[in-house]
Amino acid sequence: MDSFFDDYERREPVSIWKANHGNWLLALVAAIGVVGSSIMVLRGNGFTSPTDERSLMLGEAELTIENDSSADEGPLVTLVVKGAVSDEGQVMLAIYDAQSQFNDPNRAIVKAPRPIESGEAKWVLAVKKLPTRFAVAAFHDENADGLLNRSVFGIPTEPYGFSNQAKSRFGPPSFEQAVLIRPEKDQTIEIYLGAKLP
Repeated sequence: MDSFFDDYERREPVSIWKANHGNWLLALVAAIGVVGSSIMVLRGNGFTSPTDERSLMLGEAELTIENDSSADEGPLVTLVVKGAVSDEGQVMLAIYDAQSQFNDPNRAIVKAPRPIESGEAKWVLAVKKLPTRFAVAAFHDENADGLLNRSVFGIPTEPYGFSNQAKSRFGPPSFEQAVLIRPEKDQTIEIYLGAKLP
């Protein structure tokens, strides 16, 4: 009769992979989850929200024309942000003129809030005061706290959008994806918040 030890010696050697395949797969899935969550948090934090209410007002006063038809400002750009889910809160807008400043409202050339009417907010700017190349970012500040609210993972919970309806798979788009060329005559530029595209 064969002993237990004789039977053990006759067994085929088992590789580490076969013996631990469940553990290896579990570790791989966990690593992918951690890396993916980290990327989402880091990329999601690329769109920072304005924190200085005073600087928002300075930027608005500097470049916005308050329906003064007698002003000789030349051609005008009308920025219309559409797709607000309600008229509650306000829309926050920022205009950038360089990649190095993009998505940092504290470095925007214009930062301005506007009330929402029928799901839209509107700004009128003199073309001559805009840079040759610029990009626009906006978000619906639903609770009017002046911040782009985020989930625990850093993902925005309030609708946002960019010029050119620019989008990115993870986080905000690049400046080049959202860049516009300064128009030579009156023009209306529309920005849609969230998934509410035309």
